[in-house]
Amino acid sequence: MRVRRGNFTVCVPLLLAAAAPLDAQSTITTYGCPAGADQIVQLNGFTAGTAAPSQICLASASGAFLATAFYTVTLKDTALGTTSVTSNVAPVSSYLIEVTIPASFYATVATPGQADPVTVAVATQIEESLEEPQVLTAPLTSTFQINPPLRAGGPVFVSAVNSPVSWTLYTGGTPPYQNESNGGLYPPGMGNLPSSGPSWSGTPNETGVYQFSMIPTDAWGNEIDANLAAYIVPTPATTGLNPPSAVEGSGTLPVTITGSGFVAPISIGSTPEPGSTVQVVFNGSPMVLTPTSVSASQLIVNIPSTLLTTLGNLLITVSNLGAATSNPQTFAIVPPALQLLTFSPLPGGVVNTAYTFTLMATGGVGSYTFSSISGTLPAGLQLSSSGVISGTPAAIGSSTFTAQVTDSGGDIASRIFSINIAPQPLMLTTGPLANTLVNTPISIQFAGSGGVPPYTFVEFGALPPGTQISSAGLLSGTPTKTGAYPFLLFINDTTGASASKNFTLNVALPGLLITPPSPLPPGQINQPYTTQLAATGGIGPPYTWSATGLPQGLNLANNSGLIDGIPRAAGSFTLGVTLGDSSGATVTQNYTLVISSANLTFTNPPFSNGAVGSSYSAALTASGGSGTYTFAASGLPPGLTLASSGTLSGTPTTAGTYSVAVTVTDSTGLTTSVSFNLTIAAKLVVTPSTIANAVVGTAISAVNLTATGGTPPYRWQSAALPPGLSLTLNGTLSGTPTAAGTFSFTVYVVDNSGALSSGAEQVTVGLPAAPSATITGLPPSTAPAAQPLLNVSLANPYPATVTANLTLTFVPVSGPDDPSIQFSTGGRTAQIVIPAGNTTGVTDVGVQTGTVAGTITITAQLLAGTVNVTPTPAPTQSIIVTAGAPVITGITATRTGTGFTVMVTGYASNRDVDSGTYQFSASAGANLLTTQLNTSITSLFTQWYGSAGSAPYGSQFTLTQPFTVGGSTSAAVLSVTVTLTNGLGTSPAATANLQ
Repeated sequence: MRVRRGNFTVCVPLLLAAAAPLDAQSTITTYGCPAGADQIVQLNGFTAGTAAPSQICLASASGAFLATAFYTVTLKDTALGTTSVTSNVAPVSSYLIEVTIPASFYATVATPGQADPVTVAVATQIEESLEEPQVLTAPLTSTFQINPPLRAGGPVFVSAVNSPVSWTLYTGGTPPYQNESNGGLYPPGMGNLPSSGPSWSGTPNETGVYQFSMIPTDAWGNEIDANLAAYIVPTPATTGLNPPSAVEGSGTLPVTITGSGFVAPISIGSTPEPGSTVQVVFNGSPMVLTPTSVSASQLIVNIPSTLLTTLGNLLITVSNLGAATSNPQTFAIVPPALQLLTFSPLPGGVVNTAYTFTLMATGGVGSYTFSSISGTLPAGLQLSSSGVISGTPAAIGSSTFTAQVTDSGGDIASRIFSINIAPQPLMLTTGPLANTLVNTPISIQFAGSGGVPPYTFVEFGALPPGTQISSAGLLSGTPTKTGAYPFLLFINDTTGASASKNFTLNVALPGLLITPPSPLPPGQINQPYTTQLAATGGIGPPYTWSATGLPQGLNLANNSGLIDGIPRAAGSFTLGVTLGDSSGATVTQNYTLVISSANLTFTNPPFSNGAVGSSYSAALTASGGSGTYTFAASGLPPGLTLASSGTLSGTPTTAGTYSVAVTVTDSTGLTTSVSFNLTIAAKLVVTPSTIANAVVGTAISAVNLTATGGTPPYRWQSAALPPGLSLTLNGTLSGTPTAAGTFSFTVYVVDNSGALSSGAEQVTVGLPAAPSATITGLPPSTAPAAQPLLNVSLANPYPATVTANLTLTFVPVSGPDDPSIQFSTGGRTAQIVIPAGNTTGVTDVGVQTGTVAGTITITAQLLAGTVNVTPTPAPTQSIIVTAGAPVITGITATRTGTGFTVMVTGYASNRDVDSGTYQFSASAGANLLTTQLNTSITSLFTQWYGSAGSAPYGSQFTLTQPFTVGGSTSAAVLSVTVTLTNGLGTSPAATANLQ
């Protein structure tokens, strides 16, 4: 049964040396205040923050204190720099002075885990028997110490399974320590709790949460209940990503990571422990992400859009607590798929009429190159590398070809296209027919244009008797009767297209004719109209005129042939005009008169301006007049043509301002013209800008991009800007850079006419001055087989992520290097990442101190991306691994045929073991003549530590000692206890039962 100590209030005396009275040569010694007059126990110190002594006592066996004197007692904590002064202290007796200590004086220590030395000085103030006060020339001094209190470690130790660990179970207190288990579960592979000391090392080999408690006790009897837990996490492994890639410029994307060994957040008691985290590295810059969902074999993490703006690969790993990191997976950022934006069929063209059309593509990387890889473009057309189909079609018909586009990265997209080239519009080109005479042979060949010859002609109506029209369009024969003969003539081509036109053939008596031929000049409703008819031949003048079918408001003068008035109706009118001479002979001729509803006018010029090298297209429109319109133009800029249908198109080749005259003619021949200026600007060109060098984290001076040519105003955009910068539509580049480097990027400008141009810009972004940095967390010295943690801290936040590359070197006190001295992550190099805007690394790194005494030096190199920002001098921290007595880490005792063999494992940090002591205990009922043996093993260990074979093990050893048992069998020996000794002390004892 274990009896727990209580907390008692005691006092600490200071005992004056008994050899001399109190004078400048005397000394004092610290003692506990006597419980009785005859019992004084020396005290070397006490524990801070506990129920410590409230007094100190100065005792002298010789009775050196004078009852008539007063004394000043000064206590000084040299580590904290605090002082307690008590004056006018009268002795209790000639043997004893008591002084009360303020509780605040021993409430704490300066450095956790280290004792504070305290000096005590006593000086005489006044001796009443003397006229003058007696002041000591030098205060009498002694020392004791205030020791740190015990503090539990943890409370949760988090480590990766199958990885060696060394846990500090508690800190503070005063060694030597004794440990007592208070129950619970230990991680398999760690063995039992150590019987002494705060360090527990081993290799846990099963995952899980293991809760246990212990009671450590220090040299002063201070003890604590340490309730601890070990969280052993698996080492994660990744097998795949879904999706494995994203398109450049994508938004935030959830990615599922599959694998094993993932852990969700957990709370152990009141201590929350985070689960698996995901680290994404792009161009050397890491980002730690927290999953949104976690199971043992799958986790989901959101990849932010800021990591998906640039082509390349992301390296993704999963980390668990305890420095367990998975194998990496590669996540690709790929360009959008290259594809053609133009679909078939392409706009049709007209034979012998200029044609232009531009193929469009999207996605891929860099610039595009177009080509035709199969099939045939219409004769007269060609496809340029920039995707422009242009030329003048030379033949009608439909053509099919395959066009492909290739981007700068070599990706290809293709599509089959067709273009139909139509013939020119089919039309009859023969004008109004001249009058003919009765009984006079005629031969009139009708003609057409457009369509697809040969043509076929068909007539509807009444031809003069004696005449006919052939299918080839020849009107022939001899008219035998006077009169006006209207007819409708159709022209048909080989495609089945047709067009028609009304004609009138007037057959008159010889000599009597009406001129001009039909049709009459067109007019406009509600506008004055006048036209003069004339008579020839016959007997006259005078002539008489009459007409039928005149529009309302118009009249024909019967004696002059003048038609005038103001038409009040619109439309196409057929007039029958009769002319009579003085002999009574008459002739009649039919006329067509078109009265339009409104003036023939243009509805859309002037057109928008264009630019050299940019495709141009616009359509002329008109209103008023009658029927279809035919357009013609003069003064067009080089490279532009106007189709008769009113389509103005082409690619301007010469800049300038051109005075363009355009005429439109309707079906009746009514025309109107308009003139306007068309400006062709110089080719749109981006003017390279001078962008001053920038610094990460500092806003740049705004830069206004410029262009020449084209038609302002301009609109700007860019596909990929340096991180942190933005470009407005008006061309202002601004922002605060977030990454260093030299960035080349392309800007695009579109002018007011739709012309597009691009240019290359460049900005160099540097890093600010190197931050001051320190390596923190390491003690100045430590025992072997420990694992203190370190971090790297910056004096001020830095605007870029800083990677601290750590390098470890070791100089042993003696002998070769100890390869087990390394970082807890393995090897003698490690990394700590300090995110942008932070001053401390996101993770600590442990330093395994091995088993050899010497000096460990850690040096840090700081990188921001690939730029070395290490301050001068580089951050450096050293740890002294202290030398000490041998340490036994394991012992076994195995029976043999002649006795037994004891195998001891351990280490000696100074690489020296001089002797071993073996103490034997007897089995029940047995007696041993020899219960203890001492062995001298200096030469054995000198040989071992001097051999090349020991170098890989530091100072570790395995000592095998066989024993031969005489007389009775070896069963008489129950157990053996071993201690090892060197010049620095003796190891704690280790015991093993014989097996």
